[in-house]
Amino acid sequence: MKKHSPRVSPKNVVLMLASVSTLFIGTVTVRAWDTGFYLGADAGVNIASELIDYDLFNVAQDTTKFNAGPRIDLYTGYAFRLCDHLSLAPELETGILYNSFKGSDGNLKQVPVLVNLVLDTPITDKLNAYAGIGLGIAYFDVSVPGDSPKADMATQAGALAWHVKAGIQYKLGRGDLGLSYQYLETGTFSYNNVHNNSILASYTIHF
Repeated sequence: MKKHSPRVSPKNVVLMLASVSTLFIGTVTVRAWDTGFYLGADAGVNIASELIDYDLFNVAQDTTKFNAGPRIDLYTGYAFRLCDHLSLAPELETGILYNSFKGSDGNLKQVPVLVNLVLDTPITDKLNAYAGIGLGIAYFDVSVPGDSPKADMATQAGALAWHVKAGIQYKLGRGDLGLSYQYLETGTFSYNNVHNNSILASYTIHF
């Protein structure tokens, strides 16, 4: 994997949300629907960082920027009550991220499979906040037409992947409507790691 320029860590987003949520937990307990099995889906916009192609001598050969693109995820987990104000859920998540090249034909598809740990805390009777971290693998597919000047960038590979996420959910019927920020990083040995910043809307149903 390649070195990256310094940046504000996405983990700070998770820590900030968790800190703010603790201001509210003194008067609200974990809700009944925050424990047990759940299944959900989210969709939104993904912004991917540039893709740099390296040769065997670690010399950059080509750099490609991406247009913003869609992201869709499915997730399922089981939440345990840790205390009156906190629940913990091991979670399995997968999805697809798609971003087309800027200024030329080609696209990047990423299909992560992640095992997450998610902490959830209530804010009000209807509103809760959560933060999570995950680790796994990703299918990494750079598709480029054969007649493109960037044709040699085409590749399909497995890659390590990790992410952090934080969001809020509002109780509606048997489920929750949510809004979240997610940071996902994937990469292969022939490319730099790709940083993905996503804003997603979700719906989660509890059983």
